[in-house]
Amino acid sequence: MNRLRQFWWKNGKQFVMFNMVGLLNTFVDIAIFSLMIWFGSFIVLAQVLGYIAGMLNSYVWNSRITFRQSTHEQTPNKRESMINDRTVQKGRFIIWNGLLLLLSTVLIVVSTDYIHLGVAISKALTTVLIVVINYAGSKYWVFVDQEKRAMNERE
Repeated sequence: MNRLRQFWWKNGKQFVMFNMVGLLNTFVDIAIFSLMIWFGSFIVLAQVLGYIAGMLNSYVWNSRITFRQSTHEQTPNKRESMINDRTVQKGRFIIWNGLLLLLSTVLIVVSTDYIHLGVAISKALTTVLIVVINYAGSKYWVFVDQEKRAMNERE
């Protein structure tokens, strides 16, 4: 039972933080998306620019808060390893979010043009789905090296 509680405390707290950051990302994304639609932009351009703005916000906050790495008592080797981890992490973040951007754009186009849902409903449904997929990919692929290193330092 203790292990289950520890697992939930660590992952539950992290999931809540990820979603708090996600709310801010979603606000940035939807604000830019909505403004661009209001000014007559094409839906794909609005989706791409809104998503990129939210994505940049996401990287800053998730790398510093949600999946942060402990930086106390670093030796030169640890610092070099962290720099390498962050380089890999940034590459993974860009790849992962590029795939999610492609998926979200396809979902919005299909739901508006072929299923004939409204733009707001399409955006909302797509956002909910992408948040869940994004958390899984961020936790288990994008930030995984950084998270494992931080766990080893605590033990």
